[in-house]
Amino acid sequence: MTPLAIPMLAGPAALSTVTVLMHNAKTTRMSLIVYAAIFITGLVSYVTLRLADPIYKALGRTGIQVFGRILGLILAGISVQFILDGLAAAGYLRGG
Repeated sequence: MTPLAIPMLAGPAALSTVTVLMHNAKTTRMSLIVYAAIFITGLVSYVTLRLADPIYKALGRTGIQVFGRILGLILAGISVQFILDGLAAAGYLRGG
């Protein structure tokens, strides 16, 4: 049995994000920061999934919905930035 969260944690979006970040990392220090971010994300994901039931009970249904909307807004912002970066790299926008 495979948990439903696994494809979302290690799916195409996560892989492409890491690929873009590693491509933009020009120094070893920057690469280490990306590795640290991956480790921290994995650790936070593990703790969150491990404590999902107590977190749900603490936040309640409304709290979970608010949290989901905030995370959706953050994801939308990151998506727009990726699109703008792609357009700038293709020469359609001035980078800056």
